[in-house]
Amino acid sequence: QVLSQQLTQHEQENSAMKDENKRLSEQLKALQSMQQTHETLLTENQRFQQLLSSSKVKENQLQHALEETHLRLSELECKYQALLQEHEHERLQRQQFENMANDMLSYEREMS
Repeated sequence: QVLSQQLTQHEQENSAMKDENKRLSEQLKALQSMQQTHETLLTENQRFQQLLSSSKVKENQLQHALEETHLRLSELECKYQALLQEHEHERLQRQQFENMANDMLSYEREMS
């Protein structure tokens, strides 16, 4: 009778241990799955960080190119304004010479 009770008790303990083992095994699988997800996220995060870093480098390069373009545009604007002034100066000189020539022709007509 005592052996039968001990056997029953051991069987119950064994069954409880199997249940606990099954529960722990399921928890282990869940943890392994979470670890794999974590590693995947870390990899994706590293890839994203590299893309972000590359984008920042390109943004800096584009900003530099834009600043150089603005500088070049300012230089061209100055040259354009200088050419306009030079052209206006030449036009005024031409007008002055034409006026002088017309005045001389008028004077010669009056004299003749």
